[in-house]
Amino acid sequence: FFGSHAEEKEAAIKFRDNRLFPAIVEGKNILVDFTNVKSAPHSFLSALFASPIKSLGLAAFKRIKIVNATAEIRETIDFIFDDNT
Repeated sequence: FFGSHAEEKEAAIKFRDNRLFPAIVEGKNILVDFTNVKSAPHSFLSALFASPIKSLGLAAFKRIKIVNATAEIRETIDFIFDDNT
């Protein structure tokens, strides 16, 4: 959805509102695949994940799965999870 350089915060917000929140409301688990994503700044990742994580609380650790993220992206996502639960 975002290309190899996932940087557009507005696109993250639109995706979050149109795809992540509806899935959460429906009780679905969420799988986010970062295959071929080379970079994603904290601002982008926070816009994408912070609100859904806050809404789920600790259940976010079970309901939102991240796969194929680089070590740098994974570290940032882990920080966002920890900061918002």
